[in-house]
Amino acid sequence: MPRVIVSVKDRIEAAEALQVGATWLDVKDPSSGSLGMASAKELSAIAKLNSDRDWKLSAALGELADLNEIPEDWPWERIEFVKVGMSGLANGDWGLKMDRLGHALQNKYSSLVIGVYADHVAANSPPWKACLEYAIGRQMPAILIDTFSKNGVRLMDLLDVEQIKLAIRMAREHSIDIALAGSLDLPSVERLLDLGPSFFAARGAFCREGDRSGEFDASRIRNWLSVVQNCAN
Repeated sequence: MPRVIVSVKDRIEAAEALQVGATWLDVKDPSSGSLGMASAKELSAIAKLNSDRDWKLSAALGELADLNEIPEDWPWERIEFVKVGMSGLANGDWGLKMDRLGHALQNKYSSLVIGVYADHVAANSPPWKACLEYAIGRQMPAILIDTFSKNGVRLMDLLDVEQIKLAIRMAREHSIDIALAGSLDLPSVERLLDLGPSFFAARGAFCREGDRSGEFDASRIRNWLSVVQNCAN
């Protein structure tokens, strides 16, 4: 059954999400873009929450083009994955940059995940297939397909079901988990469940009015968990 990754910005949202049953939290700064780098202070506080429960933690590192160094004060031993976006790198040697970042993370316990943008033209980023092929070649554990623009455009406005099915099949053939994101709502999740992604990731869906920078509403997480479980069964 796919897992639901809940994106939170601070320890308050994280505690609320865990209280209603979330089992995977992803920490980011929504005011700094699709994959805005998380705060070390909040990450450390979140990592200490509910130590008696089995839940996973991941975090956003920002955009690869803007990343000059990795933060040293993160609770690396607790972070499962770190995600980095590919905006601005359509014409650059992004593979080499990614290799360097992967090398820098070798002793940080966390695995590196590419944040692929379905709206790659708007993001000036390499297309999803090229990024997935890179992930396969480097035997990465997972890949995220998201949207760069947070202006109401949804993942399924950009990629049709056949393209998403192809991405999932390619990833699965190489034992790579795939997370789907990009302004997903519950009807979209219900349509995509049969394709078998490893994860659905969201933030705006858990905020009032769908505003990813707005007020968090943890009760919506419970609805997602229930729908995913019921549909999967």
